[in-house]
Amino acid sequence: CQWVRGVLDGFCRTRQFKRSAIPNSPKVGSGGSLSPRGDLIYTSRSVRSSSVKLVVLARDGSIVKTDSTIEPGQVRAISLSRDGAALALEILNTTDGQSRIWVKRLSGGPTQLITTGQGQNRNPIWTPDGRAVLYSTNGGESVMRRPADGSGVPDSLLRERRGIQGLAITPDGATVPLRASRR
Repeated sequence: CQWVRGVLDGFCRTRQFKRSAIPNSPKVGSGGSLSPRGDLIYTSRSVRSSSVKLVVLARDGSIVKTDSTIEPGQVRAISLSRDGAALALEILNTTDGQSRIWVKRLSGGPTQLITTGQGQNRNPIWTPDGRAVLYSTNGGESVMRRPADGSGVPDSLLRERRGIQGLAITPDGATVPLRASRR
């Protein structure tokens, strides 16, 4: 209860409301992530500019200073690593309509592209050890694994012809539950 109160207090102090009655106030993005240690991360976009900022709230409700530079586009999904040091982001490129998966170290540095080619790459999640990111691709029909640093070739873990709508992973990394559509 104390933790929730702290997070809500920090959230309200920054005036980050999705449908704010305050004109020209920042708007909260639809994607967000909660780390196992209790950090909350979300995106905030100023009404007056197209710049997107990452906001990290610590478990005590304080805002954590973060390098919030990310690739331009619409952030559609965020997955925070277990240690809270990095993000896996699904970013829709509004120019070509393609969703790609990027990794961003919160301590700074460039955003690393980990998906290549055409198509929709969605639903990024971290492996429990934080070394790789899982994501769906090929119109939601495949689950891929790629090292978080973008090295190597993506591994195909499974195919689901009905279309993958969401992914999860068990704490031991042995099972990947997924939600598929009814085609």
